[in-house]
Amino acid sequence: FGGTLTVEDAWQLGYSHLVLALGAGLPKALNIQHSLAPGMRQASDFLMQLHTLGAQGDQNRIPLTLEMPCVVIGAGLTAVDTATEAQTYYLHLVQLVFLRLSRLIDARGESVVRSYFSDQAYQRLYRWFLHGQAVQQEKHRASQLGRSACFRALLNAWGGVRMVYRRALESAPAYRNNHDELQAALESGVIIQTHTKICAAGVDATGAVNRLRCLQPWSILEQSA
Repeated sequence: FGGTLTVEDAWQLGYSHLVLALGAGLPKALNIQHSLAPGMRQASDFLMQLHTLGAQGDQNRIPLTLEMPCVVIGAGLTAVDTATEAQTYYLHLVQLVFLRLSRLIDARGESVVRSYFSDQAYQRLYRWFLHGQAVQQEKHRASQLGRSACFRALLNAWGGVRMVYRRALESAPAYRNNHDELQAALESGVIIQTHTKICAAGVDATGAVNRLRCLQPWSILEQSA
């Protein structure tokens, strides 16, 4: 392996098993207009930042941001993992923003804090703040009623996480390889939209992705019939 270690070396060192953990393969950019513009990232990069760099920690200093609604293109196991992790991370992110921004506003006043950001940046930050506040309120209500907190209604109201796949659900790699994991994702609130082909990504005035243009030929045929 790179000339440093051979298979025979592993046996001589006393190992009884050798595993080639090759991952999910090389990431592929979509062949569409504005692919990988700001706001669109590779699933492998998102998962690596999430787990390797500790983005989910309470002392998070990693600039890993996420917006709702969130669209995951594809229906393999990496897509399922990305969709479920995106839901979990978003709930963590907005609570982190709520707690930190609350403390900062209490200490320095909202007008001073707002002056630190551009109007666009503060609007996004305040949206996260409101979402984090809603998550905290749901956790408080659940505690008072002696039940588990449920964030599915909140996620749906914010647009949620949607997987978009070009073929039928039964053809999805995740369905064929591990349907239990796919089922768990759907039960957690992830939506899967099938028979949908991504044609282009639209951008706003800043060059960031803000919409997707899709083609749904099967749906159009069924509606016409």
